[in-house]
Amino acid sequence: MRTLASVFYIVAIVAFVAACVPERVTWSPDGQQAAVQAADGLRLATADGKLSDVLVKEIGWVHIWFPDSKRMLTSHKQEAVAWKDLAAVLTPEELAEVEQNAKRVHDELLKYDGAWDDFIKDMAGKLQTRQLGEAQWPVLLVYLRENKKDQVAEKLGAKWKEVQELKIPLSVLQVYDLADGKLAAGKVLYTGFRDINAARIAPNGKGIVFTETLGKRDNDDDTLRLTAILADGTGKPRRISDLVSWFPDISADSREVVYLRADGVKGDGSKSSLRLGSVCRAEIFKGDGGFVEADLAEQMLATVAYGPLARVRALADGRIAFNAPEVRLPASTNDSDRANVLWTVRPADGNDVARLTPAGEGTGAINADFFEVSPDSKHFVVANGEGAVVVVDATSGKVTPVQKDAVPHGQNQPSLRTTPVWRSNDQACFVAPVKDPAPGTPTTAVVLYTLSTSTTQVLSKDWPAAAVEDFLMSKPPAKPDN
Repeated sequence: MRTLASVFYIVAIVAFVAACVPERVTWSPDGQQAAVQAADGLRLATADGKLSDVLVKEIGWVHIWFPDSKRMLTSHKQEAVAWKDLAAVLTPEELAEVEQNAKRVHDELLKYDGAWDDFIKDMAGKLQTRQLGEAQWPVLLVYLRENKKDQVAEKLGAKWKEVQELKIPLSVLQVYDLADGKLAAGKVLYTGFRDINAARIAPNGKGIVFTETLGKRDNDDDTLRLTAILADGTGKPRRISDLVSWFPDISADSREVVYLRADGVKGDGSKSSLRLGSVCRAEIFKGDGGFVEADLAEQMLATVAYGPLARVRALADGRIAFNAPEVRLPASTNDSDRANVLWTVRPADGNDVARLTPAGEGTGAINADFFEVSPDSKHFVVANGEGAVVVVDATSGKVTPVQKDAVPHGQNQPSLRTTPVWRSNDQACFVAPVKDPAPGTPTTAVVLYTLSTSTTQVLSKDWPAAAVEDFLMSKPPAKPDN
């Protein structure tokens, strides 16, 4: 039987499992150490592979470095029990939606004679979902628990105990300070109701942008919101856009946010329909910190085939890189299933768009599912969903394969265990398969590839089992039920 809170938790679990491959390894800008989201928590690793003890046990998808290499921005979960804790993180529009929907649920529930599961189904389509999406039921229940206790408790009977015990997970962005090999918890910069997916820090360290999952709204696919905050913790979060892809960026001058968003609402529920989107930029931050005072002025730079996991990166020369399928119009709805290609758009030259990686099959062709730009913007490291990795020259488009073999996958594990990143302008970091691994040992390894010497160095050879389980180890396939 479905519990009172199951609607929320099912949505959250599905969103997490179906989401993109996280960056489990992120290098400090000075290249001295990497933050590793190991199986047992956040650890630090040196360039020769020495791994620290667990420094932070509860860690989310975000663990990125500030430009000074002395601070990190991390995400984690905390539980909200009281309505006041939830109300504190909701916008006025969201609060209004909760109050309106809670009244509707309260009135309908008191005159309903059926089972709870049937009540949930009957309420589908009757509630406003523009602000909080379909995952708002637990919020409504917490509101009713504290504002309409007597009437709701009597109506729910034995199920009231579940409402009394209900807790809502909140997402937190927090600064950690690095000193003497330890991470000390610092200022909390943001607390919100939704899952935080990815974040970027401005090159000057003063601005931050991140995406969070909104869930399904208005019959659309799962959607994401792009929000900006200030790194000193001042000011209110600034909403930039909804219907964006996971991975935005901030320009080299620390002023503009660049991102990819879908155009309009899909609404037909189809997973294969081609959907158009735009690569956009908007000036959000002042050069010396703080938000610009003018209203948001979004500039569309290129029309693309939208994908929710698309990545956008701002280069030092002013170009903006992104990945998207190559599609020519008119196109069939199935064209949305084409392989991703790496592109750049140059706003200074009338938004000239150039393709960097080859499309289709043949020499140098790779499905550019994931990529990252080097610190000097001269190269990209690109990986496909099977774990193959190439390096692409950002000027000529020359493709150099550096990891050709598919990475083995196991039960509920992707082949690509972590997105590729850069340690320096000359070294890329990614996961590669281990040749002939002994039974019970890791089937993959974290490696550094040096461009200038075309050599590979294994970092994770001596990492303890507690750190590599569910990360570098491959689970055997599940046994079929008899």
